[in-house]
Amino acid sequence: MPEIKYDFGGVMVTFAGVVPDSSDNEEKMSVEMSVKTPEMIIRKLGENPEMTLAEVALAINKSLRAVERASKKLVSDGRLQHLGPKKGGHWEVGMQ
Repeated sequence: MPEIKYDFGGVMVTFAGVVPDSSDNEEKMSVEMSVKTPEMIIRKLGENPEMTLAEVALAINKSLRAVERASKKLVSDGRLQHLGPKKGGHWEVGMQ
């Protein structure tokens, strides 16, 4: 049975089991389980393109500044585009 801990920063779930002895494998496991801020932004805006960056920041529990920086990089990489005016526009998620 997994152990679940709630915190203001989120939820931590711990599963009992055998952990590989190699530190290389352990690092790969932690990287695969963490979701990066840009991916969380893409996911949220894909679900609701009318969200503001402030709403996205609240939804993913990140600062507005962190979301603004990540979204700027996503726009420059061509993965995200804002269409229309700042008030009333929407986001379009690109596949790249």
